[in-house]
Amino acid sequence: MRDIDKDKKLEGKKPYGRIALIDCSTMIGGSMKILRTDFSNGFEVNRYDYPQGIDGINEFIASINNSDKQFIEMKQYDTENCVFPYLVKEDTRKVFLNFSTVATVTEEEAEVLSREEYDKRLAVCVQEKCLDCESYKEDLSGDNLTGHRGKLSLDGECYLYTQKSSEQD
Repeated sequence: MRDIDKDKKLEGKKPYGRIALIDCSTMIGGSMKILRTDFSNGFEVNRYDYPQGIDGINEFIASINNSDKQFIEMKQYDTENCVFPYLVKEDTRKVFLNFSTVATVTEEEAEVLSREEYDKRLAVCVQEKCLDCESYKEDLSGDNLTGHRGKLSLDGECYLYTQKSSEQD
């Protein structure tokens, strides 16, 4: 059986089977609760659906701490082709997670959309945000979304955005 550490993050320390609980509440309209794990290496962050039958972080932590299984089956979101807090329902995979390598587990709010809905909303953002960007190149042969999926948030934020300078003759 493992103990819960509810008040602190295990920064720079091996978790030794202890999972820290951090409360994060960022509300997004039409959102759902998901799990975020930060691994002890300090670099890897992943997001997951709750396992079937578990509805909240406290219930999840209790089930992990009371489990004698080394690996727990989870549904992980692929975040390569989207920008958090927006996730794509079809971009998930089944993984078996070893919670002894996890430093913290956090509950977050995310908006999970179908690929069709995500792309429809992303296309609007591209038209509103990207046309005056230095990095923008129109893809005449495709849907013009591929290069934007992992960079442009559906909120219109893009970490690569640089406004085109106006050239004077």
